[in-house]
Amino acid sequence: MKFRPKDLDHEDLTLFISLTYGLSVVNIEFLPKGEDSWCYRVVTATDSFLLQLRRIAEDTALCKFVEHVRMLHDSGFKSAVVPVETLDGCPLAQYGSYCVLLYPFIGNGNSLYDKMQSSTSLEEIPLDKVVEIIAELHSTKLSIPTRDIFENPFESRIGNNLRAINSNSESGRIRSMLQELIRENIDDILDTARYTSLLGRILAKDQDDFVLTHGDPNLANFIPGDDDRIYLVDWSSISMGAPERDLSSYIDLDWPMFWNVYKSLTGRNRCLLQRFKFYSYLWILQEIADYTSRILETDEILEQEYALDELRPYLPIPHDQINARLDFLARYAV
Repeated sequence: MKFRPKDLDHEDLTLFISLTYGLSVVNIEFLPKGEDSWCYRVVTATDSFLLQLRRIAEDTALCKFVEHVRMLHDSGFKSAVVPVETLDGCPLAQYGSYCVLLYPFIGNGNSLYDKMQSSTSLEEIPLDKVVEIIAELHSTKLSIPTRDIFENPFESRIGNNLRAINSNSESGRIRSMLQELIRENIDDILDTARYTSLLGRILAKDQDDFVLTHGDPNLANFIPGDDDRIYLVDWSSISMGAPERDLSSYIDLDWPMFWNVYKSLTGRNRCLLQRFKFYSYLWILQEIADYTSRILETDEILEQEYALDELRPYLPIPHDQINARLDFLARYAV
């Protein structure tokens, strides 16, 4: 999240981290990073850590994902970052209504996305190392029970949010702007959500080539370390799934190079156009669901303004942009 939660007492949180992890904490600094958690840099006399707070109600599967990442790391996939254990040997802790995860602080904390924002050329981004990490992940023999079977969990969330938006008569300035934006696009939103669910049910019939996937390996989740290794973070969506689930993050970033290197490393020669279409629309629906929820659930004006600004690129839904990407991919996909 971009703004610190106001229900947290800074001194009490510092004491909790010190006692739970046995650390002599010198400082805790809020970091405006991430979209579904709150992040802090925890500094001791000798080390730095990344503290991540998530709402417990939103992350009932946290224990499972942490267990799976540990298994992946122990199997030899060293680019996966695993949480620091508490004094009791647990990979996570509970602090009030928050789930607490503590990670080693990697490098200077900046991701490849941060680097790309300040770079003048895409050539400065080590995409070759990124594709190597994704190819290694997809080639691992580790299998976990969690499976991404092309479900659309956002259709019902969006429907609930739209009903809440339309029934809210005393909404304030930002929510009034949200109401207007939604009413202009409501039919297309609902049609797209239904279409994506239908497409997912069709695609779910073919799961023969499923691999272990990260779920959101965009450049913001790749962080260069001081040891010349690039680390992949935020494994909350780890599951078995179609390779396109991860590959769809790189359609717009030198895809010909990415696909050719990926093929050479994995031996996979097939990618399916309809899967890319599904994940393109699913991403948009997720953004609509997440940012409308944030506007509805907080009374903080800055948070509402930020969420509305982030929502606007997805409404109207950019069908032409998606179709152009699919036309481009048709040279490589079947």
